[in-house]
Amino acid sequence: QRFEAARLLRAGRNPEQVAEALGRSRAWAFWVQKTLREDGESALAAKPRPEGPKKVSGKQRAELAILIKDHTPMDYGFDEALWTRKIVGDLIYERWDIDLSAPTVGAVLHDLEFSPQRPLRQAIEQDPEAVVRWEKEEFPTIRARARKEGAEVYFGDEAAVRSDYHSGTTWAPVGQTPVVRTTGSRTTVSMLSAISRKGEISFDVREGTVDSQVFIDFCVKLLADAGGKKVFLILDNATYHVSRKTRQFAEDSDGRLTLFFLPTYSPELNPDELVWKNVKHDTLGRASIKDAGDLRSRAVAALEHLRDFPEIIRGIFRAPRLSYIHW
Repeated sequence: QRFEAARLLRAGRNPEQVAEALGRSRAWAFWVQKTLREDGESALAAKPRPEGPKKVSGKQRAELAILIKDHTPMDYGFDEALWTRKIVGDLIYERWDIDLSAPTVGAVLHDLEFSPQRPLRQAIEQDPEAVVRWEKEEFPTIRARARKEGAEVYFGDEAAVRSDYHSGTTWAPVGQTPVVRTTGSRTTVSMLSAISRKGEISFDVREGTVDSQVFIDFCVKLLADAGGKKVFLILDNATYHVSRKTRQFAEDSDGRLTLFFLPTYSPELNPDELVWKNVKHDTLGRASIKDAGDLRSRAVAALEHLRDFPEIIRGIFRAPRLSYIHW
């Protein structure tokens, strides 16, 4: 592989292309390039290693876990933000001059009790100090006020889903891609919901986009569903949430509706975001949609299912990232 890498480099390939072509790490390809340039091709010949190949020691493994756990590859000069076996291998090589195959890197990560996971995305515009204030000061104040005034705290959000949205996988014979028949027209429905830690949900589904009036109509429905109780509604900073028209509606509700707003760019603080994972990804994205009416009816059915099984919503509030909402 070293000699093949040298051939590719002489043919004009760059180290990244060589690494990709041979299934090796980027660091390995740069090492070949440097050795070829400084010492010639003969220096690439394998040399006996009577002591055996280098291994990652226990101390190095502990340090590796710290390097990966609270950082992304970009913190160490890589172009990507996700840890892969290849990038972890590059890091090991750059730190300790140990060249490991991808399967060996995977074994090291499993020994450290790491597993491949789908990451949450966090906006770089987010203000970490504002998030801390929300969790430690602002939300506890809202919670205490809700107890004092006998109000129910809801978290609200909206989502749109198109008829051509797909998610999930299906089993099929190897080499035979399955086909799911669905409508070719693109239609969209907007969904609005608000949930409480008790497992209550209020929702609305309609065609078209959401504006201030649509949101106010939903708030009227939420107040009706609350059965006369005061509602403290926590939202993100969408334009129609903070508009003058919406704020005026809340002010004119005689205290029945009070609006509060999450820190900007902080969807992970809103449990209602997980409602859309349930409805969009786990339900609608796996269905075969026939037409606009079918899309709407399926969206309604998915939300009605959550209403009928409040334990699902209560489970959403137990997500680790939402632990600040304890009562």
